[in-house]
Amino acid sequence: MRTAFIVFFAVMSLPAHGQTPPCSDTRTIELVKRIFEQAIERRVAGQPRAKDIVSGVMARSSVTVRSIRTASTEKDAGKHFCEGILEIELSPRSIAYLNTPEGRAMLAKGFDTRTVRIEGNKAARDVRYTSHTTDDGKQHFVEAGNFQGLAELAYRLTAPEIADQLKQ
Repeated sequence: MRTAFIVFFAVMSLPAHGQTPPCSDTRTIELVKRIFEQAIERRVAGQPRAKDIVSGVMARSSVTVRSIRTASTEKDAGKHFCEGILEIELSPRSIAYLNTPEGRAMLAKGFDTRTVRIEGNKAARDVRYTSHTTDDGKQHFVEAGNFQGLAELAYRLTAPEIADQLKQ
């Protein structure tokens, strides 16, 4: 079975000719979180009140990156290859759902969601990302992949509840 490895990116301005922020730098982590948010935005694109749904999913998901390590560095290019664990917090309602036959079936249904680990009240997925600057050194550029299943899970578990609340 073939799987597609999709990479997303985010960019932020740096001070003139700044050095590439390392894997665990706050700016790098914020861009990884922004990429996760963009995956949710793409998922709800075209839906009524999509912006409100994205805000609600992100507020309830509490996205973090932990166990960060620099896998390698290309010093000449100023590029850091990073690995970590992307985590989202789950509500008690979401945890209860994932413990039902329907919830387990949802996780098992797709390749991306099968790779999500449930750890206590959190869902986690290994994530790989790179941190580097643009050639002119003015922008911090982060590419990330391996997190689509986690974004899909965050959407499926929280978006219906948020949509119901928005209808009231």
